[in-house]
Order: sequence, then structure tokens, then C-alpha cells
Amino acid sequence: MDDRSPIAWVLAVFALAGATLLRVSSIEEGKSGSFLVGAAIGSVAIALLIAALIRLGYVKLIRKGRPVWTAWTLVIAAFITLLVSAGRADEG
Repeated sequence: MDDRSPIAWVLAVFALAGATLLRVSSIEEGKSGSFLVGAAIGSVAIALLIAALIRLGYVKLIRKGRPVWTAWTLVIAAFITLLVSAGRADEG
């Protein structure tokens, strides 16, 4: 599938949204709604930053001339969010 197709973007957005919901749902109960919204926004922002840096390195080193911002950037961010969620699962 072409990483610039609308289907790829929709699937990548759903992957990131699902990973973010999983990450926020792993936060212990008793936190306010504003805390959970902030945790979700922070999770997405940091994951997207790390994913963009990974994708930029990949494009600069291996796939020269390709666009950095593609659906793969969102998929990488979803994977990073899932890794953080899995890493914090045994803390609770």
C-alpha cells in the first residue's frame, strides 16, 4: 500500500488513537479528566516527535529524497506509544 494513500492515513490515525487510548487507560484511577487529557496530548506529542526524528534519520540515511511526513510516521508513533504502555503495565 502506498504510504500517501488516504486509506494508509486513516489506518495510521486509528493505530495512533488506539495506542493512545490504551496508554491513557493504563493510568491509575483517581486522576482528574484534565490530567488524562494532558496525558493523552503529551503522549501523542512526544511519540510524534520521536517518530519524526526516527523517520528523518531513515530518510536521510537510507531513502534519500522521500517525504519525511507520511503515514509511517504515525505508525511509528503508535508503536512507541504501545512500547511505553507495555513498559508501564507491570508498574501498576
